[in-house]
Order: sequence, then structure tokens, then C-alpha cells
Amino acid sequence: IDTEIKKGKLLIYPFTFKVSKFLTEVEGSQGLQDETINYSIKLSVPPLSMLRIPISITGTSDKPIIKMGKGFDNANFDKL
Repeated sequence: IDTEIKKGKLLIYPFTFKVSKFLTEVEGSQGLQDETINYSIKLSVPPLSMLRIPISITGTSDKPIIKMGKGFDNANFDKL
């Protein structure tokens, strides 16, 4: 995993790994002092590896905001 610390943030450059049969790509940053997070995840759905579900995680470490796909701004992830 390629990373860099720049202007008080840990930058994570894009990397890919497998979770079960799902190919997953992750990139983003995390504030080292203010604990802000900004991650972008693309989850490939088998057998259609060209179909990728976008997931974003923003906010802070204590109060993350998770959004999935387009149009899911009001999704309630607490019930999952």
C-alpha cells in the first residue's frame, strides 16, 4: 500500500484487494490531528466485474458518514 504523510494527512493511494469474490479498490486520506476521513471505495460485483458500486466514507473517526452508490444519500446504515 503506497502512503504518504502530507500537510497533516495520511494519504492512501489507490490499491486493490479481494474480499471473498469481490474485487475492491480503496483510496483516500485521514487527518492525523483532526481525525477527518475521506475514503473512496469501488466494489466490483461478480460475475460483472465491470459493474462497480461506489462507496464513500467521510466525516470523522467518531462520526463517519457512509454513502453507497448514487442516490443513496439518505440510506440508514445503522439498521444493517
